[in-house]
Amino acid sequence: MSEGQNMNTRDKTPRALVAELYEAAQRLDATETSARTAKIGDASRQSFKEIDAANAAVIVARSKLQQENNR
Repeated sequence: MSEGQNMNTRDKTPRALVAELYEAAQRLDATETSARTAKIGDASRQSFKEIDAANAAVIVARSKLQQENNR
C-alpha cells in the first residue's frame, strides 16, 4: 500500500473501511466466479467436442456395419 493510500485509510471510519472491504470482497468473488464459469465453459466445450467425436465414430461404425450386412 502506498503512503497516500495508507493515510486515506487512517482517515476513514471503521464502518467506511468495512464497507470498502466488503465491496472489494464482492469484486473478488465476482472475478473468481467468472474464472470458474470460464473454466467450466471450457470443460463443457471440450466435453461436447469429445461427445461429438464419439457420436461421429458411432455413425461411421454403424455405416460400415450396414455396408457389410448389405453385401
